[in-house]
Amino acid sequence: MKILYAGLVCLLGLSAGCVSTRPSVPEISMGSKLESKLKELSADTTLPKEMKGLSSEETDAITSNDAGRLIEFAFSRFQEEEYGLSADLFSKALVTGMLNDAGRSLAYWHMGVSYYNVGNEDLNCEAMSSFITTSLDLIEENPGLDFVSNFNLENKIMHASSMVNFAWVNRAEYFGKSENIPIPVYGTKEIVYFTSLMYGKGCKEQDLFSLRQSDLDDKLYKADIKCNDTSDTFYFYLMK
Repeated sequence: MKILYAGLVCLLGLSAGCVSTRPSVPEISMGSKLESKLKELSADTTLPKEMKGLSSEETDAITSNDAGRLIEFAFSRFQEEEYGLSADLFSKALVTGMLNDAGRSLAYWHMGVSYYNVGNEDLNCEAMSSFITTSLDLIEENPGLDFVSNFNLENKIMHASSMVNFAWVNRAEYFGKSENIPIPVYGTKEIVYFTSLMYGKGCKEQDLFSLRQSDLDDKLYKADIKCNDTSDTFYFYLMK
């Protein structure tokens, strides 16, 4: 299953809206695999062996550490559904240190979607976790920023979180199965996203036949799910 995104390109400014005027290296918590990958890419400006089939313009952007052009080329590859190259080009843009908060959020999101589309669950989760951290900081510091509404950032945070939680549920069968270990969510809409990932695209919002708040804690929800002839129960905790 592929996730496609057709939206604004950094507020229609592409590189201009994503690139900072000075280098900055964000303090972002990443998983070991993604962190290792970005460190490897930042070690030099040579063309990675796995990045074959690039144009001379793309190669030049890599060797010159041109973050703006790298973002443009990464978007182009993404729209062409060349997700492996897209993720690597977004990674290269990140390690230049020249992307601003919006640019980093944008890059992590598209890296996460790209990794999801090629079936790399580990890198998908790590990229989406970094996207969530970056985006929450951006919203806290600049709540009125046009990028927050134009990129539908809060909704994408819920999408990203549902992907991470879906991976955790698949690896730890007890996760979300009791009130003591609920699945953390950023909004009740995220429960629908999680359910769709869990049971397939055929699972719609009306398939949540019961979503009930706890009498003891109004942030704790019990969801009885019936979808595609499957019934299950999960507990969710609203973090906002």
